[in-house]
Amino acid sequence: MPWCKYCQLLAPKWEEMATTLSKEEPNIKIAKMDLEKNAKFDAKEYDISSYPTIILFINGEPTHFEGKREPTYICRQIIFEPNRLY
Repeated sequence: MPWCKYCQLLAPKWEEMATTLSKEEPNIKIAKMDLEKNAKFDAKEYDISSYPTIILFINGEPTHFEGKREPTYICRQIIFEPNRLY
């Protein structure tokens, strides 16, 4: 969300993580969404009540990520310890 201070702080880290993972793990896709611009998306369906919310889809199932919001930590968790994400 453009007005969200925490989203703004996370954005450059998110870009860094996306760049790193696209090189090292091309099967892992990183995306971001502005819910104000995507009004058709049902935030309630994914239990989004605050911003930023990080949701990982593991085998198609959504999982809220509650760990540190640092690219190195998130990448390490996704690649090496996916069963410990939730």
